[in-house]
Amino acid sequence: YLHVDFFAPHQPFMIPAGLEDREAALREHVVLPASFTEWVDSGYRIPSGEPKIYELYRRSLGLYDPAVAREYILANLLQMEVVERAIERLVGRLRELGLWESGLFLLSADHGEMNTELGLVDKGVYGHPKAARVPLVLKLPDGAHAGKRVAEPVSLLDVAPTLLELAGTKPLARLDGESLFRRTDLRTLAKEL
Repeated sequence: YLHVDFFAPHQPFMIPAGLEDREAALREHVVLPASFTEWVDSGYRIPSGEPKIYELYRRSLGLYDPAVAREYILANLLQMEVVERAIERLVGRLRELGLWESGLFLLSADHGEMNTELGLVDKGVYGHPKAARVPLVLKLPDGAHAGKRVAEPVSLLDVAPTLLELAGTKPLARLDGESLFRRTDLRTLAKEL
């Protein structure tokens, strides 16, 4: 069992050393979300029906300047690339040790990022859908079901029951969530495992 945490990207964002050329190449491709541009063009008017917590958070930690918002997105992207390189090194080492093919690999995150949607950033607005959406990648032993994608959202509560099922253990009844192999579109995967 190996558990690895990557603590990035997190504020304060900065351009990672050694990625200055990559920064220059990406800079011209950074596009602000339409919601940010529409919000600025409206004179920073609060959208109708927006949860009050968004404005409270925006007053303290929001981004209003388009140039600063672009820098924020750029630095976030570059830090994501640093994490991607670290994951590549980890997987490469597991392959060298002969552990990758027969191993189970789970990749997820603790929160998403609003990335300047309506001037909102970071993880502070917990009710924002983008803060709640995170990647979930599950690599099964020996390439089983490689490339299979699940279209509908799943819950992080389902991770523990899924891993327990893969280990051949039944979760305790008090454990929240259900194995992803109990989901309709994954039942065939569970039968084949």
